[in-house]
Amino acid sequence: AEIADTKSKNADNATKLVSDAEKIEEIVVENEVIQVRFSTLGAQILDVTLKDYTKYAPKEERNELVHLFDPESAYFNMSYYLKDNLRTTEMATAYRNFELLPVERLGNKTVVTMRLPVGEGSIEHIYTLYNEQKPERDYLVDFEVRLNNLAPMMANQKSIAVEWRNRS
Repeated sequence: AEIADTKSKNADNATKLVSDAEKIEEIVVENEVIQVRFSTLGAQILDVTLKDYTKYAPKEERNELVHLFDPESAYFNMSYYLKDNLRTTEMATAYRNFELLPVERLGNKTVVTMRLPVGEGSIEHIYTLYNEQKPERDYLVDFEVRLNNLAPMMANQKSIAVEWRNRS
């Protein structure tokens, strides 16, 4: 897999918890069959493009690649409950700007990690894209969440709320 493009843009009014001084970064990573666009805002996938497929149209007009996400409506949120003295407060990730760590190329995979500092700990969203020339592997993006040193801050919760929606 290779990194196709990296760009930054200023935070806009729709990003509630992101200050004007912060930069929302986007990065595009691809392999032979898919291209995945990530945003540091919410550490989420904005778009996935299938390189070998086009939208249905008459044969001579089949030139638009298939996009699995609509970047304008992509929304992914995980809610955690943290102790704040005697209160419990919800911390939603959707409007938090994560730090983009250096992209790693490890053999036949590319790993994109985004980190959100939380007190003395952090939350990491880790995405892995493979390039094995195997359809059962190359069309998948692995997703892992790591909570680093957050146990002292976590409220007593048995689950984490996940909200994911998109129009395509």
